[in-house]
Amino acid sequence: MFGLRLFPVLRGWGLALVTLLVAGLVTAAAPPRPQAAPLTVATCPGQAATLIDLVNGVRTGAGLPAFEVNATLMAVAQAHSEYQASINQGTHTGPDGSRPYDRVKAAGYGEGRHIYVSENIAWGYNLTPQGALDMWLPSPPHYQTMTGPLYQDVGAGCARNGNRVYFTLVAAGVAGRAPRITPKPPPGGPTATPPPPTPTLPYEPVIPATPRPDGAVIHTVRRGQTLMMIAGSYRVPLEDLLRYNDLTETSLLRIGQQLIIVPPQITATPTATPTPRAGPSPTAQAGPSPTAQAGPQTLPEPTATVSPTAMGRAQPPGNQALDPPPSGSKPPWPLLAALAAGFGLAVAGYVWTRGVRPV
Repeated sequence: MFGLRLFPVLRGWGLALVTLLVAGLVTAAAPPRPQAAPLTVATCPGQAATLIDLVNGVRTGAGLPAFEVNATLMAVAQAHSEYQASINQGTHTGPDGSRPYDRVKAAGYGEGRHIYVSENIAWGYNLTPQGALDMWLPSPPHYQTMTGPLYQDVGAGCARNGNRVYFTLVAAGVAGRAPRITPKPPPGGPTATPPPPTPTLPYEPVIPATPRPDGAVIHTVRRGQTLMMIAGSYRVPLEDLLRYNDLTETSLLRIGQQLIIVPPQITATPTATPTPRAGPSPTAQAGPSPTAQAGPQTLPEPTATVSPTAMGRAQPPGNQALDPPPSGSKPPWPLLAALAAGFGLAVAGYVWTRGVRPV
């Protein structure tokens, strides 16, 4: 008896075990799903130093001493480039909401004294140090970062996420510290080497276009201008510039090409309200009136006279008998005599039918 009761339990456990074995075999036989390799942040060896050399070339060409490379600023710039690459977006704001001055001050630069800080950033598809410099040169704020006399030290950073490269340049100075002056040769000594001529820019600066009457801003591409350069000069996101013009980061621009910076502003035009047309009133319907006869008839001409007793009240045609007769008219005596005779005959007939005889 106990064996008969135990048999269903063993059979249930056996079926469950077989199901688990089959599921395991199917799972093992199924090929693994391919997974996309996550984008990782990588550094750019040597790119930050190249960028500093290019910036110092611009600075000395403007008659200013070259920047001194500062280890603290280098660490701040590299950390910010890596943060931008991690979120795959260019920004001056740090992960904690900090601004460039906050990050440099927190890193200990200036040792508690008042400092001056300015930051340039650039990002793009396989962007190079020369490409970043080309974006900054035509922009006055970015050019001021590279040539400001209050900035004495510099740091640069570079990081990449896939094919997008992010550069950061941090220029800073300490208040009260005398700027370095390039020593001049003593009088009578060897002739000083003249400064190198200012190199001719390989592009035309971006001159912002004037908005059109519909609010649209259209830029005409000039020699050497790039998408990042145009976006930075107009201070619009590069993503918006690409979307407005159906472009990608690798699209090539041609001289004279028209780019939409700000699309036209669509304004709703007021809809004209139709003016109601004059039509027949509901009380003046077309068609015969209930008292109209089917055959042709001659209508009496309406009178324009107004009786003294109906001042200001229009009389409808055919209803003049309802008004009292005008003063001075003669009473209708024949009609009154006929009515009196008829009344006398009616009384005599009534008396006759009741059997009343006259005496």
